[in-house]
Amino acid sequence: MARHLLLMILLIRVLLNYSHSAWGLDTCYIRCLSIDLYNILWIGTDSGLISYDGVNWTVYNEQNSDLPMNSVSDVQTDVYGNKWVAFGQPSA
Repeated sequence: MARHLLLMILLIRVLLNYSHSAWGLDTCYIRCLSIDLYNILWIGTDSGLISYDGVNWTVYNEQNSDLPMNSVSDVQTDVYGNKWVAFGQPSA
């Protein structure tokens, strides 16, 4: 757990200093973070879903995947490795 927290903090610092335009995103408003069983970081933004495996960044959005919309409000991983993604505005 502590390792995941440290990884998330370090990656947030990287994200804040990295140009979101390099990913092809209009904006990079981070709404949620999740780490899966393979230690891949999943980042939900208002412009799509981003994964980071420690080396490569991959952006998923309406244009290049089957996502129904770009606005990701939550992403979770279950004990079987399935990703559960919620879309739209997060609830208050």
